[in-house]
Amino acid sequence: MGDNLKKYLIDDEKPKVDQALSEVDEKWNSLQAEVDKLAKKLFSSQERVESFQLEVNDLKTWLTETEGTLSNMEPVGVEPETVKQQLGDQAVSSVPMRRLH
Repeated sequence: MGDNLKKYLIDDEKPKVDQALSEVDEKWNSLQAEVDKLAKKLFSSQERVESFQLEVNDLKTWLTETEGTLSNMEPVGVEPETVKQQLGDQAVSSVPMRRLH
């Protein structure tokens, strides 16, 4: 586009226009590089957010299941044999939670 403009200029104006076009090109390239950097940061952040959301969903599921288990449990007994039985039942029915990062 700059070359088309230069066709209509007087010869002594051409260096000024070349200089201005060069500055515009330099600023454009700089701006484009910054946009590329920001886009990479955005995509990196999005990946971290998605990973975090998966871990939150796992934790939410585990908490819901645990809450259900707790609400269905009978009160702790006072007799040692009853307590042993309840602890044994709980150990068998507990589901280990996936370790979060």
